[in-house]
Amino acid sequence: MTGEPVGPLPLDYLIKAGTIHSMTSETLRSVGVRGPEVVAVSADADGLDGLAAADTVMVDAGDLTLLPAFADSHEHLVEASRNTLLVPVDKARSVADFAAMVADVARAAKPGAWILTSIGWHESNLAENRVPTLAELDAAVPDHPLLARRGGHFAVVNSAALRAAGISPDTPDSPGGKIGRLADGSRDGTLEGGAVYQVAAFAPGPSRAELAGALGTCSAAYAALGVGTIREAMTTLDDFLAYQDAWEQRLLNVRPRLMLRVGTELSEDEALALIRGFGARSGFGDDRMRIWGLKFVMDGGAEGAALDEPYATNPANRGHLNWDPKVLTRVCTEAVQRGWRIGTHAVGDRAARTLLDVYEDVVDATQSLAYRMQADRISKLILSHIESKIVADRNDDC
Repeated sequence: MTGEPVGPLPLDYLIKAGTIHSMTSETLRSVGVRGPEVVAVSADADGLDGLAAADTVMVDAGDLTLLPAFADSHEHLVEASRNTLLVPVDKARSVADFAAMVADVARAAKPGAWILTSIGWHESNLAENRVPTLAELDAAVPDHPLLARRGGHFAVVNSAALRAAGISPDTPDSPGGKIGRLADGSRDGTLEGGAVYQVAAFAPGPSRAELAGALGTCSAAYAALGVGTIREAMTTLDDFLAYQDAWEQRLLNVRPRLMLRVGTELSEDEALALIRGFGARSGFGDDRMRIWGLKFVMDGGAEGAALDEPYATNPANRGHLNWDPKVLTRVCTEAVQRGWRIGTHAVGDRAARTLLDVYEDVVDATQSLAYRMQADRISKLILSHIESKIVADRNDDC
């Protein structure tokens, strides 16, 4: 016969503080934790003493302020984690530093191995305030393909990387991207937008096991700064597998809400086949890791944002749209009908306006689903990077 407990289970932790802020705007003085959950709160510093046992860990600090953990609605934890496994050129403070770092790694690498750098660098941190040139990268790493992504939409490479990716002097720009060229038409070693991924497709990154381990280490750093939940703003299928490994091994120290990438390189039929093939929808998972939705990229980054007016530094450039609006409307409409939330990167004003039109058409096409979808909290269309939202469901959970 199983007996019921005669009273409440004792707390594992009892924290008393000068101020404890809650998500309900209440100000509290004590909080009790059992296992992974907050199970009791009180506005009285001594209000939970009756739940403490001899082995309850107690913190009593009148000068302590407690806040709920932060939820970051746009993060790239997987990229931050991958950065820790690559050449740390973010620490370079000159082009010479940058070149020396990649050269050192290349000398120790196996013949033909790719040299990949952290994406967290920027030329503004280099004394010359410019990116390394093709000639400088060729001199530093002549015999290995070198890919140095800077953020998600730009990269510099050496000639070996261009050859490995099959990019010749006559190769045209890829859809939604640009191969940088000098005034004489020769390549300058820069890649923008889709051209970055055209080369990156040939560059093997860290192993799945390495990335899963790095997700654990990096998420611990996030947690130490008070971040409890993130919306992972771009997850490839390979990244998803590494995330699942980290979840299974209980390595994750934050709660990721994943956005699964639907790539701009896909045709309409390929994009629809990918979405149909997921066999899931937004919300699948548990409290420790859940799928938030799908991620599309409407335009480029700082160098390729789709603008109404030309770039001041390049009158011939107004950026680019990565998706035909009619195609994106059809793909997003089916995705919403299948229960997916959708987030779309849109930096430039032309991209944002075009995307708002797409979202309006999607909402019109799925109005018959509006009541059910609002109840299920799965209908949401967001724009990334411009602080604007079109939502059928105004509730904003991560």
